Amino acid sequence: MSNYDNYRTARSLLRLGPYERWQVTCIVDLLGKHDNRVAADDRRRIARQKSASMLSLQARGRRVSSIAPYGWTPDPMRPWRLIRQPEEQETLQRILREAKAGKSYRAIARGLDAAGVPCRSGRAWSHQVIGAIVRRAGRNGGEV
Repeated sequence: MSNYDNYRTARSLLRLGPYERWQVTCIVDLLGKHDNRVAADDRRRIARQKSASMLSLQARGRRVSSIAPYGWTPDPMRPWRLIRQPEEQETLQRILREAKAGKSYRAIARGLDAAGVPCRSGRAWSHQVIGAIVRRAGRNGGEV
């Protein structure tokens, strides 16, 4: 028996007139909308908490993904920890300097390709990768 059938049965037992049925329908709709808003607020709150927790772990050098961020590598002795990768850290600082100077992500990517700096994927640098690196640095307060 569906919820609608339960509603119809209850409505017939109460012997409501058309106006009262309309009122009950409106109240049920309002309560449903309220429940949806509360659930959406809960999802947003949980997402904010999870994001803050993950950023806090990253700031302390903890690994929160199967892929280490650019400039870092998993510690061979303690794989849940991240250690700095010196070659990538130099490139990372260059990217952040150029972004702070106002260069576009595309211009930074072209400059890295022209200088022969390898991307971790082995392909050419793209503005999406540069943007992700800069945004990550911004979330961590400039510390990468």
